[in-house]
Amino acid sequence: MNLELKTTTLGGKLSFLDSDKVRYVRGGITLDHLLVPPDPLTGMKRVAAGTVVGRLGNGKYAPYVAGAAAVPGVASTVTLKASGAGARDDIVITAKQTGADGDKIKVQLVDPGAKNATLKVAVETDVIRVYLATDDTAPNGAITSTIAQVIAAINAALFVKDIVVASLAEGSAEGDVVIAVAATPLAGGVNDTPAGAPNVTPRFLLADDVVFTTFTATGGAVHGDQLVTAIDQARVIEARLPAAIDAFTKASMPGITWV
Repeated sequence: MNLELKTTTLGGKLSFLDSDKVRYVRGGITLDHLLVPPDPLTGMKRVAAGTVVGRLGNGKYAPYVAGAAAVPGVASTVTLKASGAGARDDIVITAKQTGADGDKIKVQLVDPGAKNATLKVAVETDVIRVYLATDDTAPNGAITSTIAQVIAAINAALFVKDIVVASLAEGSAEGDVVIAVAATPLAGGVNDTPAGAPNVTPRFLLADDVVFTTFTATGGAVHGDQLVTAIDQARVIEARLPAAIDAFTKASMPGITWV
């Protein structure tokens, strides 16, 4: 028994094809002219050979148009004036993930009000609290933690290091001793915008140019749907196609070898 796949090529090889093994859709497909804009100069509706098409809800086909590209969001951030030296900023806290949820995070530098306290970081509800180290100065100890030490503690604390990152503000001095700072929220977070859905799911490549337009005796243009053949299996030279092929299209059309 011969189970070899038989393929048929209709007409000559088209300019974007690099293979004789081309399978055309049996009976062709109908393209919906309503989704094809006319040329503003000639009034003609035309779809070029090599265009990707997919099925509409009405059973007809239309040229594939990718949805809007995804837009990355913005991470929330806050800059703290964390020392008493001048009016400069000192520590920048930035959320690890983009999105408006980062605006819910607050950061506080806490004077523990006790002698010989050690520097530690804790998460209490929605606040990252940095309890500052102190010496044994009476009556409640003086803060000894520096900006560099606070930054290092935040970036090393379990869980905290997974949600925010601390860095030195430009122009600040990491050796300055910090001061207490009230709970301050991060701000400016913007959610990611996902990619928009395409108008149709890619299914075929057109084998030939398709022209929807005829002209009347008075010169007016008349458009109608067209029945056309289409390729769903071929070796295709991408550079010769009328539009660039995106990753979604390639993943949706496994019968095509893109070269």
